[in-house]
Amino acid sequence: MARSKEKEFQDQSAFKAIINSAQEGVLVVDAKGTILMANPSSARIFGYSSGDLIGKKVDHLLPSHLRKIHHNHRKGYHDNPRTRLMGQGIDLVGLKKDGSEFPVEVSLSHTEINNQSVAIAFIIDISVRKAIEEAIKREKETAQMYLDVAGAIFLVINKDQSVALINQKGSELLGYPEHEIIGKNWFDHFIPKRWQKGIKEVFENNMKGKEKPIRYYENPVVCRNGEERLIYWQNTIIKDDKNSITASLSSGVDVTDRKAAEDALRKSEEKLIIYASELEKKVKERTDELAKSVKALKKLNKDLKREIEERMKAEQDVRDALSQQRELNALKSRFVSMASHEFRTPLSAILSSASLISKYKDADTEEKRSKHVTRIKASVSNMTNILNDFLSLGKLEEGKVSLNTSVFDLVVLGRESIEETQLGAKRGQKIVMISNKDRQEVLLDRNLTKNILNNLLSNAVKYSVEDKDSKLSFNFKDKWITIKVTDQGMGIPIEDQEHIFERFFRAQNATYIQGTGLGLNLVKKYVGMMKGSISFKSELNVGTVFTAKLPYKV
Repeated sequence: MARSKEKEFQDQSAFKAIINSAQEGVLVVDAKGTILMANPSSARIFGYSSGDLIGKKVDHLLPSHLRKIHHNHRKGYHDNPRTRLMGQGIDLVGLKKDGSEFPVEVSLSHTEINNQSVAIAFIIDISVRKAIEEAIKREKETAQMYLDVAGAIFLVINKDQSVALINQKGSELLGYPEHEIIGKNWFDHFIPKRWQKGIKEVFENNMKGKEKPIRYYENPVVCRNGEERLIYWQNTIIKDDKNSITASLSSGVDVTDRKAAEDALRKSEEKLIIYASELEKKVKERTDELAKSVKALKKLNKDLKREIEERMKAEQDVRDALSQQRELNALKSRFVSMASHEFRTPLSAILSSASLISKYKDADTEEKRSKHVTRIKASVSNMTNILNDFLSLGKLEEGKVSLNTSVFDLVVLGRESIEETQLGAKRGQKIVMISNKDRQEVLLDRNLTKNILNNLLSNAVKYSVEDKDSKLSFNFKDKWITIKVTDQGMGIPIEDQEHIFERFFRAQNATYIQGTGLGLNLVKKYVGMMKGSISFKSELNVGTVFTAKLPYKV
């Protein structure tokens, strides 16, 4: 009897033609769970040959631990049939013929054919989509982690003035957990009332494109305990793939304490001027008194000379302290400015790629999704390199970096650095190694030596165009090792060469290439710590050769 029902369905030629042409898997199942019709796509999805599914129980396409639950759901569906659209479907687990499990999405509809109530199931294998979603989730979590360890506040405000993103630094400053900030109107909840109207007008004009965003400005925010903190902001706007403005991205630094210190310093300078004036008056009085007597003049002159020397020394000490404080403040400002600027580009790429990926839901957009996942990974890698440079500089400045020598093969380490750098090379770029010895053990700090090689090699690749090779060479002779890294890149302008090892310095022809200006400064410090030297020769549009000399052992 069951076979005759199946034959009736097979005879529905028009119905069969429609089902067989569908890209999704389509199963027609009766109330008892018997498969009456299955298109080629469903057989392919579950790993069966065409026609093998006819007559089987649909429960056989599910893992054994889900069959009882599915049996109850199927019975309930046939008792009360209703359409469930694909977009509103639930994720299930399917069982292939070879026993492997995979995620599927199923939508259902109900109809009657030849006076028989049947369910029609439309099935999609969502294995690739699930994998991409998991990758995106991991990349978002990684990006959020980098934001949370940053020393600056990072804030994204939607066009409707609601908070879309804030990092851990921002949450800690405001005194709220992240979930109590996201979605709130930034200006109504976190800006003092006396500032709200003016800042809102500027923001609305920026979102409408009427005004360019003010790149640098200061304004107070209100914390949970009612305290106001002054924040120095750097801003940019975020656009979608249609070049429409969707949000603003800001990085901020709490300058409340710095402003207070500056005010105290200004008052101290004013007191110093008054003190100097009083001192001058006192000197004049002493001079008039000394004129009355030669004997008294000699004695008082000696005392006055000693006092003036002490005062002058005190004044010089104050000037030196002020100079050091100004230099430290300038260094901190450059550090914050550089970090905020270098983070903004990869963060914008991550946010825009994540937003675009959520729109690509169809199977034929897999290539676009993969492209944006790759873009997110590259941006996270850039942020990691930037953070490593800043952390290394901080440790050096604080004297926390010390030599940790060990015996290792420098030639092997060179090959390792080449392999790591080659992963980030441009199309057609290769790095070759030349050495006058196949192996050579040295007694140096392995980590510092690897940082030197990685930095010089990554610069060679970064500042060269596609299809241009770079070279790493070792020359072991007497008690010294000569390391050369040669590229065929853009070269360094003559007027910039004397500053190339300075902290935060970047050559004028490299400003459009991402970087912190710290790499070569760190390299020179590391070479010096191992009692070596470094020099370079460069010619514009021809290339650059960096030469480092290190001893065999430290």
